[in-house]
Amino acid sequence: MGYIYAQDSKGRFNKLVCDKCGQAGARKYRCPFEYCQPIALCPTCRKMHPELVSRKTHRDAGCEKLHIEFTTKMDKEKDMREHGIYIRCSAMGVNDGLVHVLFKNKDHIIGYYMDTETYHAIPLGEIAMPSDYLKHGPMYDAPSDYVWGDNKPTVSRSVLVALQCVKDASLGPNPVNFSLGYKPRPASSNA
Repeated sequence: MGYIYAQDSKGRFNKLVCDKCGQAGARKYRCPFEYCQPIALCPTCRKMHPELVSRKTHRDAGCEKLHIEFTTKMDKEKDMREHGIYIRCSAMGVNDGLVHVLFKNKDHIIGYYMDTETYHAIPLGEIAMPSDYLKHGPMYDAPSDYVWGDNKPTVSRSVLVALQCVKDASLGPNPVNFSLGYKPRPASSNA
């Protein structure tokens, strides 16, 4: 969701439009629990619909509960990172069927390549560590930042070959996997 802005007399779009009635000249009112997006209301709608900005309405909508759950999760992630545990922070598809995932702790970022099935095995809303992903499939060392080529993310051919060999069980063991050093990192107690 976003906001709509009306044009002023000089042709600039800088007059906020009311979410309730569509009139220009609104202002934003924040959620009392700082969870949902602020609502834009004109002075008339603000007077006619005070419930839209009340604590009770936002509490009944679940904002208070969801805010507490979110901040609890963020505090847990921060504590884990402070103790050196790597937590998933971002991911980017680099080729068909391959994802470059970054994990961050307090001081460092590490990267791994994995196939999309492995990546999607853990929902985005959950805290995920490298050891969690190893339970679902192989992972290979990757740069700690995204590598770009021709304005799109890239990955070396040797990594693609290694991943394809692992995925295609009919090929059996392939020395390319091990001679290039693209082996899954062993699971550890803090990763």
